Amino acid sequence: MTPSGSCAAMVKHHYPMLFRDDPAMLARAKRAGGRIYELSQFLVRVAKAHEAGLRGRGKVTYHARAT
Repeated sequence: MTPSGSCAAMVKHHYPMLFRDDPAMLARAKRAGGRIYELSQFLVRVAKAHEAGLRGRGKVTYHARAT
């Protein structure tokens, strides 16, 4: 898990492109990408924090990934 969306994106999306010509490293990059979560992804998809009724107060920011 990483608190940085850009770090998660690097491992999930860019590592496979970087290692596309090295089958062994490509396989490792894909495995790593399948195990990494950005913090908010982890809280929703793994920890299911929204189902636990957790609430918070404060400001929230959102940074959409550029496509």
